[in-house]
Amino acid sequence: MDTILHWYPIGTAWLGIEHYPASNQSNSTAILVHGFRAWHRWGFFPYIARTLSSFNIATSVIALPSSGYGPAGFQYELFATGTISTDLEALRYALDNVRRDSEHVIGIGHSRGALLLALCHWQLDCLTMWSPPRYFGRWSDRQRAEWRLRGMFNAGSHLETGKPLLLNISYLDDLEQNDYNAQLDRALVESNTPTCVIVGQQDMVAPPRQAEELFAVLQMSNRCLRIIPGAGHTFGISHGSPMPTPPLMQALNATLEFLRTCCPQSGNFASNAIINGTQ
Repeated sequence: MDTILHWYPIGTAWLGIEHYPASNQSNSTAILVHGFRAWHRWGFFPYIARTLSSFNIATSVIALPSSGYGPAGFQYELFATGTISTDLEALRYALDNVRRDSEHVIGIGHSRGALLLALCHWQLDCLTMWSPPRYFGRWSDRQRAEWRLRGMFNAGSHLETGKPLLLNISYLDDLEQNDYNAQLDRALVESNTPTCVIVGQQDMVAPPRQAEELFAVLQMSNRCLRIIPGAGHTFGISHGSPMPTPPLMQALNATLEFLRTCCPQSGNFASNAIINGTQ
């Protein structure tokens, strides 16, 4: 499948939007948003996008500024200077961009990406939150103190190069000064967007307990919680691993089943929207 990738400057960083066209003319677009340390072509995102497009849902996969990616590829300094505020600015721009051409806008976010979409709930017709943590920035007080002392935080390794990813103190300052976790709680209470929360039973990064706590804050009547047996944070997928896995297929089927209820005119759901991984 041919895709179209555009890059847009967001301050000194970049927003990437990779578009997977629907199989036929469509009035719906799904926007896929990655989590921390991931990017638009990480792991399962291309597979999910191709699957949705085969169900006649045009799909745009986002590369947030904090991913560190841009027209020149990955740059460590772009990752280091990422913030939630810059990601939100980029995501709202992307959602406005998608809305101009779509009657229905579907948000599908993984991990931290799900929380960012929740902060933009009014721009969505329905939202699926995969493996969401309860809050942004789950670092301990000790980790935060060391971060402030050193000015940088080791966020792990890049999943392609293996080199360390260092995050500036500006990320922590932005999180705390804008009180994004309080903003998240308000968004969950105020949202009228139909929402489905999907989490792996064995998720050790954002355990089901956190998803259940987040789900309990949601107030709208059209909401659902799905726990995938035996699944971890990424539903059995690592970057470069074979796809699909049974847990990933279960998460996709739960997503498509939910979309039939909240966007009944979106896509081609005539055959119960069940997929078997052979596409």
